[in-house]
Amino acid sequence: MFEVVLLGQFETVEQQSGLKVQTGFDHLASYSHELILADVLSCKRAQFLAQTKQAQSSNIVSTTVCDVVEDPLRFVGKTIRFSARFDSDGIERSVLTDPNCGRGIEPFAPNEVEQHPDIRALDSALGQGMRSTMDKRIVANFTGRFLLRDSNSSRLQFVLNIVRIDDLKVTPLDLKPHVPRSGSGS
Repeated sequence: MFEVVLLGQFETVEQQSGLKVQTGFDHLASYSHELILADVLSCKRAQFLAQTKQAQSSNIVSTTVCDVVEDPLRFVGKTIRFSARFDSDGIERSVLTDPNCGRGIEPFAPNEVEQHPDIRALDSALGQGMRSTMDKRIVANFTGRFLLRDSNSSRLQFVLNIVRIDDLKVTPLDLKPHVPRSGSGS
């Protein structure tokens, strides 16, 4: 996600009077165009990201996880916001869920937002107790760009490229509800 200005020379295969001057570029002559890069004049990452975030904040669609998974094509490429539970095995699988629907959305934090305080707060919450969400419930409002990604299975993956996390709440879970608490009468 960069705005880059390049200096180079663009060449294309040309024919003159039916005679081929050059058949193509590369060792097999299979390409009819070539760009010879001379220099990178500028690279405006921060400005581009700031413009992207400003555009996203003005066009955010409030929705639910269930609405998105039931009609994903309606949301593809849009910046959406919803409340969801963050579930993780603590190793490699995480999903944003809603107890009212059977399918979730995979959260993804692009490199440019990994160090944001809200993303770090989620990481910190995951680090409390077990690294997974087995011993805690994490709920928050997630904002990001919704995408569909091809997966190894026959189902498409639903992905949210997170740009913001708000109202993060962590609730510890009692993993031993069947064990009487000390001090209770007997």
